Amino acid sequence: MSEAKEVGELPKGWKKARLGEVIKELGDGGTPSRNDADNFNGGIPWVVIDDIRPYIEKTKETLSRKGLKKSSAKLWPRGSVIVSTGATIGEVGITRIPAATKQGITGIVLDEHKVFNTFFRYFLLHNKNLLIRFSQGTSFSEIRPPALVKLAILIPPFSEQRKIVEILETVDSAIEKTDKIIEKYKRIKQGLMQDLLTKGIDENGQIRSEETHRFKDSPLGRIPEEWEVVRLGDVAELKGRIGWRGYTFEDLTDEGPITLGATNISDENKIDLSNTTHITYKKFNESPEIKVCVFDIILVQRGSIGKVTIIDRNIGDATINPSIILIKKIKISPQFLYNVLTSHKVQSQIESILSQTGVPMISQSQARRLMLLIPKSKPEQHRIASILSQIDETIEKEQRYKEKLERIKQGLMDDLLTGKVRVNHLIKEGVENVSQA
Repeated sequence: MSEAKEVGELPKGWKKARLGEVIKELGDGGTPSRNDADNFNGGIPWVVIDDIRPYIEKTKETLSRKGLKKSSAKLWPRGSVIVSTGATIGEVGITRIPAATKQGITGIVLDEHKVFNTFFRYFLLHNKNLLIRFSQGTSFSEIRPPALVKLAILIPPFSEQRKIVEILETVDSAIEKTDKIIEKYKRIKQGLMQDLLTKGIDENGQIRSEETHRFKDSPLGRIPEEWEVVRLGDVAELKGRIGWRGYTFEDLTDEGPITLGATNISDENKIDLSNTTHITYKKFNESPEIKVCVFDIILVQRGSIGKVTIIDRNIGDATINPSIILIKKIKISPQFLYNVLTSHKVQSQIESILSQTGVPMISQSQARRLMLLIPKSKPEQHRIASILSQIDETIEKEQRYKEKLERIKQGLMDDLLTGKVRVNHLIKEGVENVSQA
């Protein structure tokens, strides 16, 4: 893929056209009345935003013939390009079944003699920001069909379209395989957490069972005799801020430690410093009791309640904002405690507290009373934490690989879909290989 082209120059053999010039049909979807149950469950696939995948083979809901007729929805043929143009703009898929769409989801039937549908899908993905700009200036964030047909696209020859798609689909396939590996290890971890954090692992490396080991009753159910139920406040100190009420902007400073909040905990419960701030109140920068240290744990008490992470590395000077409970001076294995706090038994207690009080927060006193199931033996705590950490490391490794693939894909799209880098020599090599076969 050499033959680079300068940005702005129309690549040799490529054409520029408006979308309206290369389509057979384009239109928005529709929704029949939900007051009439006969409009639904009739077997006609009906695409909503959650159904959009690279290739759409099934939908969560279906319409009846009556529902299709009673709405502005149209039955799009197999191979149609489906793009979200309503509240969520720029999700794109291709139907592998005849399907209707909800309003805000546009169906496009391309002229197959001009544009390859999979090439066009990648073009739309690469130009999502352009689609979003088309929606600006209206009362609602949506693109109406009369505006969409004006979209300008670059069209390479068919042979080049197919080669570009082949390259990008190869990367997409690698991303999909990596996704499946990540999900597999997440399932393995969930299963291990269920066993290791309720039954434990003995000195021989075997997960306990009531058939082979002694168990006893506890407030959290049957547990190994070597385990106990304790309160969070019994094994650690909990610290927090009183809030920002009563302070003015004059009290703010952008100097001092970074301030951690709920946004610094990723969906995988890892510390995320990509979105940090130094802005806080001078008084809090002088509060050593809420200084974050390595192996401290932070628990979200407001907002994303129950999210938790462990500070597993030196992150420099850091403090917390009022939405966080800081767990310090931990008497048991910090890594083990982190896993226990993410477990179903603890998270269900937090959910119960929220449902009983109706207040969208968990207080420090409530958090101190959380019941934890722990082995009395620290070596066993470390063994359990080590096993779960190894799986976490594997998941993180695969996630980094996925991120690398996504960067490669973005770079390829930037080059190939603009003609900045050409694939003509790859097409010629393919033709020569066929002729020699």
